[in-house]
Amino acid sequence: MPAKMLAQATKTFVVNTVGDESDPNAGQIGDDGACDVDPNTPGDQCTFRAAIENQNGNRNLGQNEIKFDIPNAPGSGSIVIKIGSTGLGPLPPILGSVVILAQNSDGRRIELDGTSAGTNAIGLRLLGGSCQISFFIINNFSSHGIFISGTPPPGEGSHHIESNYIGTDATGAVAKGNGGDGIFIDNTGGNTIGGTGLSRNIISGNSGYGINIQGLDSSQFGTQGASNNLAIGNLIGLDISGNNALPNKKGGVILNNAPTNTIGGTGANEGNKMAGDSTTNGVTVTGSLTDGIKILGNFIGENKTGAKFAIGIAASAKPITIEGNVITDIVGVGVDLFVKGDGSYNVRKNSIEGDMKVGAKLRFSEGRTVQIVYENNLHTNNGMAIDVEESVSGKIDWLVLGDTMKLGQVGANFIFHCSGNKNFTNGVYNANAGVAFNYVADISPGAQVALKASGEAYSANGAEGRKGKVVLKGGTEFSYALSGSSAVNNGKDGDRLDVFTDANAIATFMSTDNKFAVNAGIGLRWISDGKNLITVRAFIERDLFDKNTLGGIEVTSFFTGKSILNDTITNNGGPGVLVDGNTIAHIEGNIISGNSIGILTNDAATAGIIGNTITANGKGVALGGTGTGSELTANSIFKNTGPGIDLGNDGPTPNDPGDADTGPNNLQNFPVLTAAGNTGGNASIQGTLNSTPNTTFRLDFFSNDACNPSGFGEGQAFLDSFKVTTDGAGNAAFTAILPGKTFPAGAVITATATDPNHNTSEFSACLPTGNIQTADLELTKQADKTQYTVGDQVTFTIHLINKGPATATGIVVTDVLPAGITFGQAIPSAGTYDHTTGKWSVSALNSGQQDSLTITGTVTQPGTITNTAEVTASDVPDPDSSPGNGVPTEDDQSSVTIQVLVQTADLELTKQADKTQYSVGDQVTFTIHLINKGPGTAPGIVVTDVLPAGITFGQVIASVGSYDNITGKWSVSALDSGQQATLTITGTVTQPGTITNTAEVTASGVPDPDSTPGNGVATEDDQSSVTIQVVQQPDIAEQYRLLIQQVTALVNSGKLTPQEGKVLKGLLELSLRQESRGKIQPAIAVLKVFIILVKNATNRSHLTDADRKALILAAQKIIDQLKSMQDHHPKWWRENNNDELGNLEENSDKELIDFSFNGNYPNPFSSYTIISFGLKEQHRVQLTVYDANGRMVARLLDKVMQPGIQTVNWQAPDLPAGIYILQLKMDNFTKTYKMVHVKQ
Repeated sequence: MPAKMLAQATKTFVVNTVGDESDPNAGQIGDDGACDVDPNTPGDQCTFRAAIENQNGNRNLGQNEIKFDIPNAPGSGSIVIKIGSTGLGPLPPILGSVVILAQNSDGRRIELDGTSAGTNAIGLRLLGGSCQISFFIINNFSSHGIFISGTPPPGEGSHHIESNYIGTDATGAVAKGNGGDGIFIDNTGGNTIGGTGLSRNIISGNSGYGINIQGLDSSQFGTQGASNNLAIGNLIGLDISGNNALPNKKGGVILNNAPTNTIGGTGANEGNKMAGDSTTNGVTVTGSLTDGIKILGNFIGENKTGAKFAIGIAASAKPITIEGNVITDIVGVGVDLFVKGDGSYNVRKNSIEGDMKVGAKLRFSEGRTVQIVYENNLHTNNGMAIDVEESVSGKIDWLVLGDTMKLGQVGANFIFHCSGNKNFTNGVYNANAGVAFNYVADISPGAQVALKASGEAYSANGAEGRKGKVVLKGGTEFSYALSGSSAVNNGKDGDRLDVFTDANAIATFMSTDNKFAVNAGIGLRWISDGKNLITVRAFIERDLFDKNTLGGIEVTSFFTGKSILNDTITNNGGPGVLVDGNTIAHIEGNIISGNSIGILTNDAATAGIIGNTITANGKGVALGGTGTGSELTANSIFKNTGPGIDLGNDGPTPNDPGDADTGPNNLQNFPVLTAAGNTGGNASIQGTLNSTPNTTFRLDFFSNDACNPSGFGEGQAFLDSFKVTTDGAGNAAFTAILPGKTFPAGAVITATATDPNHNTSEFSACLPTGNIQTADLELTKQADKTQYTVGDQVTFTIHLINKGPATATGIVVTDVLPAGITFGQAIPSAGTYDHTTGKWSVSALNSGQQDSLTITGTVTQPGTITNTAEVTASDVPDPDSSPGNGVPTEDDQSSVTIQVLVQTADLELTKQADKTQYSVGDQVTFTIHLINKGPGTAPGIVVTDVLPAGITFGQVIASVGSYDNITGKWSVSALDSGQQATLTITGTVTQPGTITNTAEVTASGVPDPDSTPGNGVATEDDQSSVTIQVVQQPDIAEQYRLLIQQVTALVNSGKLTPQEGKVLKGLLELSLRQESRGKIQPAIAVLKVFIILVKNATNRSHLTDADRKALILAAQKIIDQLKSMQDHHPKWWRENNNDELGNLEENSDKELIDFSFNGNYPNPFSSYTIISFGLKEQHRVQLTVYDANGRMVARLLDKVMQPGIQTVNWQAPDLPAGIYILQLKMDNFTKTYKMVHVKQ
């Protein structure tokens, strides 16, 4: 590395002599600033020792420089400086920052010889910071070659040590080692040892380690500083050529409590090259503080040197990265890693080659949570490529990806104990002498482990491709998945697994999409102790098993429910599938061909064998041992040289009477076929079965191109199944009709029988197809007429005739009466009819014979109704029909359709009111007329008329039925054709405006031809509305004012004299005063006087008859209004009591005992008030509000009230301010109260 550009203030000291003298005044008082060991001799005589002394004395200036310009140095090689030759001992420590380029001006290296330096002498001690030390040869010191530290440690560090020979001679080929380590870094960080190309150091031949980096552990006092050091490109334990070993006696590199240091690098030539002997390690990592160490791209154990390390990399570490190293010819272990901290560990892209006991060895401290990435490593010729044993506790996740392990003794050996995901992907295990991948999963209780291998290749290994032992303890959950991998041409099994289970363990084993071929053993052999079949399951799906010597698949004592599925199992020397022990297997959808036996069961094993193609094997399926319940169905079994199905694995087993024998599948008897042929487009088979009494069996039928050489079976093409039930003697005769199936020409027919416990027989003897007797059943049906009315009786008649040559037996005709018809009775001419199931059972019908069935019922709903009858069972084939197939064109099915009508009633509704104009407070009467204009009686009529807002209910009179004033429903039980009913409702109008009242038929028990009840359509004749107009009573004071204006106008026009006008206006004003005081009768009397005077006006007046009439009509209108007010006023008002309004309550009638008025709140009120009163008994109550002029403002209540406290909320936001009178009327009792309304 070029020397750093020096600042102007720094100094350069030039060594010009090989002596070892000291500068007497360097750094002392009177220092002349020159490097000079002899001030008395002209010129500077600067030794290396003196240069260091002057550097230390001027270290405050920054980074100084020491150069060498020694003229006429002896020799032609290095320039040797014998340290200690003057008796001064080792060199002083170097303080501060300095660049020392140990290359003389003539290009020769400077060699520091420590032979005379004394004991514990160190070549260079760097106690400052940022020094650059290059081109030295440092040898023969009693201690370390270079020592890096501080005063005290940690030092400043950041030193660069480059291009030095530490422990060799000047040639770099001969060891002249130092007594300690080549380079010792004491708790100091940031140092760079070496570089690429010429920057590398040779660190060899020393008595200690090549590089020793020491830090402080957590128990030591001080600051941890030994971090971020970098050693790259060095030759450690090798000579300058890299071909000869000059070992450091303790090892290559050691890091003790030195975290985040890097040995090597990933760039070109950044890796260190190391050699040693069989007692030392290439790189050693130890101590309690080891996080973040990286060992990258190193060449450890160079095989060219003949020297071998005991261990290439020995690391007892927390998370570490070991990547890209080439580790060769190690005596013991290539990488020995002890994992002792939580976190991620990376071992990647290493080449671990040559004859060593173990390529990589991993062990773990207890209780850690760890992720191990072991990726793209190459192992060649190792005794064992990788050896792993997990800790018992903790969680360890593995990602083993893309590794190659070849040409060794054993590929991989893993012992799993603790929880975690163990993933192995795309590994290559080739040509190892023993097992390619061996594992033991001895799982700790309660642990959860998922072991997955995908894309792995195991080939040409001397023993098994994969071999595993799984021990499951209580509470363990374990899953094993092998997918997309291959095991080919291995010396034993492709995949061998032995499982030992404990109660409560849960495990799943799965093999999918793998290839097992040309293995000397069995393609896949999984063996369990069978103790826990329910929770330990196996799945073998979509795998290929081909040309394995001993067989394709062997499963012992496993539960393989719904598996061994869709595999291809061909050309294996033993059985294609072997199930042993107490296995419960499900074998479905596989192609099994060319094996000694297609499927073999032994011991107590059972298997469901469904939908497989089993062909060209020695035997198709052989059931040995004692297992029962192996069901075979829907398989294609053909062209096997031995029996297609062999119970007992001993050849065809004859039937025994009563089927009482035992053995595999209880040696279930097979059917005996007697006839088979095609009839009516269907395959028909006749035969018998003798087996256990009163038992229902499933018969499976097959068609074959040819019969098996044994004469029994096989089952090439599955046709269909048919059920038969034996009688008390164990016999069943059957005729099986297989709808839609036909036998090909020349076909050979076979069958099996399966009992309710899934025991399937061997194949029956072969039967060629031929003629078979038939019975042609024909069915016709009719009704007694085609059109009915709801409630009518209907009669159906069914005729059944046998037009075939054979007697038909076991006939069932099914006729279930459809919806809309209720059953009455049935009369069969033969057999029995069950109206609940609709089944007419006829035991036999001879050729040409006819039977009939008559069914009578009642129609209950209108519409189109179809009734169908069909032959649904027959023991004898029908040439043109299939029982129960629901095809209406066949002659064993017949239908009849009837029409059902219903009478209608045409309900018409009209409504009117007693008049069209009303005033608030008037009584209104509505009359509703309901008439039935239809032909039929209308039952269940409901007319809905809810009085609208503004009208309170009074009473009702119904000519028929009843009316509920709450719901507004008028219920009429029935209305005959032409009959009319009337409903009269009386109420009181309580608010002005336009009010519409609507009535509608909302329910009827029969249809209406022109209306739909309750649909709200106003144009239909079952709905009617009436609209009334309600006006507010006029203001009587305004009437007086208008009449007075009328009189004034007549005076002004000269039609009345002023005197006449004064008299008439005086009468009107007097009447108005009487009215305003509540004196109605006096007010009326005065108006009558007014009328008399108008009629008898003097001849001096010029009134016309029209004028007189107008005055009289206006006065009479006021009189009529006063009379109306008198009807609504309380008794005190009618009696012309002279007290003012404030005394109203004192002038009320005596209060009834069973009534109490609780007042109104608030009072005075602005927008609303709540009125409260109490009743002790039920009464009809009217609650009315009048203004101060006696005009009714609002009718708040007019209804029958129940006992108790009652409240009425009166909302009056637009009411004018003033005094208002509340009148409460109950039966013959009336009471008034004053209320004050204020505006806000």
